[in-house]
Amino acid sequence: MPTGCTVEKSQLYRPNGAEKEYYMSNLSKFKAQLTNDLVECLKAYGYEVVITEQLVQKINGELDALHVKDKKCPSVGAFLYTEPLLKESLQNGYDATLRRVTDGIADFLADVKTGALKTSNLLDDYESLKSNLFLSIINTERNAELLKDVPHFNMCDLSVIYRIKLETSLDGVQTVLIRNHMLSKWGITEERLKEDALKSAEVVNPAQITDMAELLPEVFRRQFGDDFPVPKELLDVPRNVMFIATTDSMVFGAAVIAYPDYLKRIAGYVNDSFWIIPSSIHECIVLPDRFQSGDPDCINDMIPNVNATCVDAHEILSDNLYHYDWEHNIFELKETYLSRIGKLGEFVNF
Repeated sequence: MPTGCTVEKSQLYRPNGAEKEYYMSNLSKFKAQLTNDLVECLKAYGYEVVITEQLVQKINGELDALHVKDKKCPSVGAFLYTEPLLKESLQNGYDATLRRVTDGIADFLADVKTGALKTSNLLDDYESLKSNLFLSIINTERNAELLKDVPHFNMCDLSVIYRIKLETSLDGVQTVLIRNHMLSKWGITEERLKEDALKSAEVVNPAQITDMAELLPEVFRRQFGDDFPVPKELLDVPRNVMFIATTDSMVFGAAVIAYPDYLKRIAGYVNDSFWIIPSSIHECIVLPDRFQSGDPDCINDMIPNVNATCVDAHEILSDNLYHYDWEHNIFELKETYLSRIGKLGEFVNF
């Protein structure tokens, strides 16, 4: 926190752990306080900012946001999504959240000022940006409004959309979703965009397929550190049964199913046709056919329950189960696959 910027604790943010419902009902008060505090704290960094409230169309719905711009560089701004920040302040304290956000926005504005973020130039020149194109995949029905304004192609009940990776790093803040008006600005067709994005996606956001037994202990270590022993249950997960298809970054990784010939490559890796469980927009679980001899509805029925209880609403991909037929190179919904092979209705739920 810069010298001279004093943060006073609000009566809304009590250290004794008042119920979260109380705070969520005070989201508007939280936004007002955060706006005022950010304006004052960023002055200590030498920035005079304008902050406006916006609803931003995101995956699976809208997010309430504050848009922060430096008056001297108004062409580029940063979005702060207020509900996640409110939840963070409940967990870590308002002062800590404000300090982190202030430092992050100050760093962002410094990059804008020095030209480290060349967003405007990047978005003007398609030839320069096309090598930074990559894919993400979303649910078509859940994102009907968003898709009206976004170029895409469909895979069953899913839609593949296009993003640009900025020069810094691949994460939710530093990527740009491509919208229809950008194609007009660049003078390109949607077919050209798709062709270029399919070429660059594996370079920008490389795909990976990993044995679940290897990934779970690694995820535990990343979250809790090497000082905590990995639970025996994670070490005893059987190998060569379930796999995770994602990207090296594990960001927007479910889109690997749309990479050219990547479903074939997964089938070769697991040596079988396979079921695809849409874990989230960031990854899919792959279950080879040889390990699913029973009723696939048992898996299908679990997906919406897991989505409702374990997956962030803006990261849900689908409540449906999919299948990839290696021999015929067909990706399809469970019902379509069972109907095609004559087994629809054969299984009975108990």
